[in-house]
Amino acid sequence: MQHFYAFFMFEKTQAIVIHCQKYSDKAVILHTYTRANGRQNLVVYGGKKKGNIRGLIGTPLAMVEIEYENKPGQEMHTLHSIAPLYLPQPQNSEQQLISMLISEVIYKTLKQPMADERVYQFLEESIVRLNRPDELKEESVFVKEFMETLSALLGYGGVWLDEWKDLHSLKMIQEMLG
Repeated sequence: MQHFYAFFMFEKTQAIVIHCQKYSDKAVILHTYTRANGRQNLVVYGGKKKGNIRGLIGTPLAMVEIEYENKPGQEMHTLHSIAPLYLPQPQNSEQQLISMLISEVIYKTLKQPMADERVYQFLEESIVRLNRPDELKEESVFVKEFMETLSALLGYGGVWLDEWKDLHSLKMIQEMLG
């Protein structure tokens, strides 16, 4: 849903919180992957001090509904509102480690502000699956399947994918990330 005001528009969409970093003493940058526009970098003023916002922006892989000032042609936009849709609750340290890995993979690979409904849907389903221990297979199998599917959705492939087939433990992932 778009509302036009002056020279910019307000965009309201679902998003996945990827990463949050300090921008200044009074602001943080919230990196998200949105259903409507792909990767969006949002400036959040007062984000470190506002309790309800801090909890949402500090939770990697949280699924939220956001409204932001979309400034065409600019890399950063201003967040106006954020509301939780799904907050992941890792049950153990392995799930927490996998959440951080997935968040970092998304942060490093999905850089363009182009929406891809298939990628968004896959990420959403993966986040929910990761946080349901009864549905989660062995963690290394989950990571392998996640990486293979994301790679295929992004159009990557080749010999390096075969290396993931030999992945047997989270320790190997930690060593690979160095």
